[in-house]
Amino acid sequence: ETLNRAPSITINSPTNKTYKSTTDPDLNFEATDDNDSTFHVKAYSDGAQVYDNTSYSNGTTQTIDLGDLSAGEHNVTVWANDSQGQTSESTVTYTINSPPSITLNAPTNGSFVANSALLNVTYTDPDGDSGDVGFYQPIFGNLTLYKTFNWTNFTGNNYDGQPPYPG
Repeated sequence: ETLNRAPSITINSPTNKTYKSTTDPDLNFEATDDNDSTFHVKAYSDGAQVYDNTSYSNGTTQTIDLGDLSAGEHNVTVWANDSQGQTSESTVTYTINSPPSITLNAPTNGSFVANSALLNVTYTDPDGDSGDVGFYQPIFGNLTLYKTFNWTNFTGNNYDGQPPYPG
């Protein structure tokens, strides 16, 4: 007599970790069964069904775009049911961090600056990560990167710079 085991599920992505707000992980999984070449597989993201295949091919890797996810904790669950009624499921919980915020404190919007400008910004990352802050200026109708800084959370850091004017 052959022992009928429940299908086995491997969730390759996402993993149980924190993802940057600019990275929305896809659901990537594989299900296998010792006895069936096809069986029923469903997948859920935060409780909403994102995949349902009653004739899933044994051992096939499946990738599903989970779309744009908000900051916070999320979970994915994959469920499988073979022809003998054996079921299994696997769940992964992961987090999308909050994006940083940048506020330009000076010069104020609409200010006229003749030669030199004091740039004062506030950069805040809720997760304490460092980030690049770039200053752009219009040159001949094109927005051109002038200066980039890499900072960790700060308030009121100043950069006194004279923009390069094409000669």
